[in-house]
Amino acid sequence: MSKIRKLDRPPIKEAVIEFQFQPLLDLKKEDLKELYSQVNSDYIIQQFLEQKQVSFDIKRDIPTQITGDNPSQIHGTIMKDEKRGFVVQFVRDRLSVSKLSPYNSFEEILSQAFIFYNNIEEFIIDKNISRIGMRYINEITYNADYKRIIEDNPFPVSKIKSEGIFRTYNQSNYEFPNNKGAILNYVVDLKLKQIIIDIDVYSTKITSINDIDEIKFILERLRQIKNKLFFQTVSKNLEEVL
Repeated sequence: MSKIRKLDRPPIKEAVIEFQFQPLLDLKKEDLKELYSQVNSDYIIQQFLEQKQVSFDIKRDIPTQITGDNPSQIHGTIMKDEKRGFVVQFVRDRLSVSKLSPYNSFEEILSQAFIFYNNIEEFIIDKNISRIGMRYINEITYNADYKRIIEDNPFPVSKIKSEGIFRTYNQSNYEFPNNKGAILNYVVDLKLKQIIIDIDVYSTKITSINDIDEIKFILERLRQIKNKLFFQTVSKNLEEVL
């Protein structure tokens, strides 16, 4: 496995930390407004997500009538911090915190994730975390010779240009001990001269919502797995074009 190196200009376009909950949460618009009032004032509510309650009136020999008069059920909310590039989605089964480019540090997104996590504990009392996920989408634009920059790449994409294919996609799935896994998507677009390395690492171990130290330990382990997978796919020649 490739040695992890520190990048001066990491090609991260979006980083996400996500918590999934079971069973589904019962959310009310008033609760979400209260959550909004408790978090950083830089955030604005982009929209409330509503799930329409639709009824079907079925009678013989009469066209079925579909009505949406029942009150909508709140599905969640999206909040954005345009200045710092954060997007937060809190819906009935998950909390996700995204950091858009420019990406500064893991500590920054981790801090934002726990600001929200600590403020939603009242919604998830007596519930479990069914999945903790971390996703990093990297976009590398290059002008160098393609064959040179991917010569050490483990995926069989070095001949795509000669075969008349100008875009290729490879997905690899990994399993790790203690209910951890990863999905790595590797996309090469020769026309746009871009390489996208999309890594989703996760833990499906059922975790108590109150064990913050365990949650942070899992996230740190997921980060280590993500870094190792990234440097498995990035040769030193490709690193030079960052």
